[in-house]
Amino acid sequence: MSDFEEGLQLSRLHPSHIVAFLRGLPGRVDDRLASADQSSSATQSATKALHDSLARAIVVLKEGGYAPDRSLKEIAPPPSSAHSLHADIHAASLEFARRVAGVPDTAWTENPELLDRVRSACADAAQNLRRISSVDAEQISVADDRIADRATLLPEEQHVEAADPKRQAGAILVDAEERRVAAIEHPHTAGERRTSDEATQ
Repeated sequence: MSDFEEGLQLSRLHPSHIVAFLRGLPGRVDDRLASADQSSSATQSATKALHDSLARAIVVLKEGGYAPDRSLKEIAPPPSSAHSLHADIHAASLEFARRVAGVPDTAWTENPELLDRVRSACADAAQNLRRISSVDAEQISVADDRIADRATLLPEEQHVEAADPKRQAGAILVDAEERRVAAIEHPHTAGERRTSDEATQ
């Protein structure tokens, strides 16, 4: 298990959580692609890797012979993007969710390896989602107007030396985006909050 997978605490990720993650995945992909340079090779590579990880997981579940739960509906609107891969991610996310929902509870208990493989596929999807619109943490796309608005430091941040308030604002917004994605990826920690002192360290 990779450090990233351990960070997600996959052993606590139950099928119902996986279904919820997958149903919400297309909307998060839409958000990321809206702020990304879709023509960049990094974005295209991450998007393709995300789709491929979903496709591989679907094959694993198909081989298990369990019927998908076709009553499960997509919650994100169809993509407006002209890219067929974008639409394919929507379809694959829904199909993966339906396949997971169609596996009986007893089957997960009887075949823990299947659950491990599904959990790992979710980790791959989450990791590739993070790569969309960001080559590394400092390149996460954050609108300049949000940075400008946030460049006025809050009173509790004033005591922290900031030679470049705009740069600090960008870092704060990048951190906020990473925390939003992390809360989606492992919701058991979503209720945790930092103090203002922790936020400015």
